[in-house]
Amino acid sequence: MKNNENQSKEYLVPMEVTNETIRDFGIDPKKVVYTKIGNKNVKAIMVPVDSKAQYDEYMRPLWAEAKREERSRRCTVSNGKGKLKRCTGDCSKCERLHEGSAISLDELQSEGIEVAHTEKDTADIVIDMMLLDELTKALEELDPDSRRICELIKEGFSDRGMAAECKLPKSTLSDKKKRLLSKLQKQIDGII
Repeated sequence: MKNNENQSKEYLVPMEVTNETIRDFGIDPKKVVYTKIGNKNVKAIMVPVDSKAQYDEYMRPLWAEAKREERSRRCTVSNGKGKLKRCTGDCSKCERLHEGSAISLDELQSEGIEVAHTEKDTADIVIDMMLLDELTKALEELDPDSRRICELIKEGFSDRGMAAECKLPKSTLSDKKKRLLSKLQKQIDGII
């Protein structure tokens, strides 16, 4: 930006260029500078704009993107009231969290931060796996007609659609389906 007493400030905005752009548009390579646009360093030419308002309008989204990127890299810490806030300290000097280090749930809880448990307990996972294994075995032992009914249920067929696929009257199919599901439920209840 030039600053003379007789002239107002000249505002320059960076316009990213590539080697192809420089060649195709005949841009003087001496006018190409390396500058930061948003969050990345790029080759650019500096283009003058008429006013500070135009400069601000062009640059504001770039500044916002850079700020979002900078904020997203910051760790979160307890605000002392059981909630989290963005750390405002110098990340390079942070003793609590360095880039690439793991965050422990126990560490967060010891600092008074409540952590919602969304994962199942290990015992529940084991029980689910046992149930799935037993159910798979029970399905493998079914006769072909019953296995086909299970496949059609899985595919979302209605009773009428299943009856048409199995070439059975709807009432007969409904009875077979009810007995089949009851049998499978009893096998599952026997496991639990």
